[in-house]
Amino acid sequence: MQALHRKVHVRVRPRITFSGANQDKTPLIPGFNLHLNRTTSMTTTVTTTVRHGPTESACEVGGWRFSCHKAPAMSSAQREELVSELGLRPAIPLPEVVFADSTLQIDHPARGLTIHFDAKEALHTWMLDHKQEADQWEPSSFDFTYSTTYAGTVAQKRCSLKITKTSDTLPLDKLQQQVAILFYERVLLFEDDIRDLGEIYVEVRVRVMEFGFLLLSRYYCRIDEKQTLKLQDTRYYHEFGDNFVWRDHETRESTIGGIKRMLKARYQDEEDTPLHLSGDVVYGLLKPTTTTTEKIHLFASS
Repeated sequence: MQALHRKVHVRVRPRITFSGANQDKTPLIPGFNLHLNRTTSMTTTVTTTVRHGPTESACEVGGWRFSCHKAPAMSSAQREELVSELGLRPAIPLPEVVFADSTLQIDHPARGLTIHFDAKEALHTWMLDHKQEADQWEPSSFDFTYSTTYAGTVAQKRCSLKITKTSDTLPLDKLQQQVAILFYERVLLFEDDIRDLGEIYVEVRVRVMEFGFLLLSRYYCRIDEKQTLKLQDTRYYHEFGDNFVWRDHETRESTIGGIKRMLKARYQDEEDTPLHLSGDVVYGLLKPTTTTTEKIHLFASS
């Protein structure tokens, strides 16, 4: 069947209620589940290409290009190729579902900066994070949580990449306001239900506004048997016109029992209590145990 390609160029005037906007009573995560209902007259170009299978979307605003490619999960043959590429020992499985051809990318052509995310890179980082023990892994003793420090790949053309640590925190005040969304995408890179004993996933979300963008890369792990929860978030934040991009890394950890006690204390009415311990729920309840903030410097176009 012939692929269907559709390109849409629009003047974006969105009126959006995002992510249910707390309809499920989950805590708000700055910049990602807010009531978004103000219109904008800002002109931007949104391009959507629809095929039978993969879908693509893109947006250009403020000198930046945001592009997303969503593809089906890997086939058995593709999984075998990736196992070989990663150098996994025999019988060590990949996550149950891997979207290896799905990508999310941010580019600033004039500045030569690219921020890229895909599942293969995430799994390569998983292997690098465990390189000391990966050669000894057995089916009963490997890292079945697929814990990874993956935070995307940042590349700078024409000059060396400059990233500096800072004691400052991301200025997210604008994200607490009701703002118009010019572009939003969520890309799931891989997931696993640990044989129905929990949930693991790596996802990337991006949101573009008139004044800038926010990208969230998240690793979520819930292990019911061990009663543990872990959340690793990396955020990229930029206000158009600044000469740098903010990036921070945060880790949150707790027991499932501890989370449930927090929910019980916060919500007096059981009907208001979130039914699922999602990443957004955990984010809203826990303070980070570790935080690192950096600035990725943008160089003037040559």
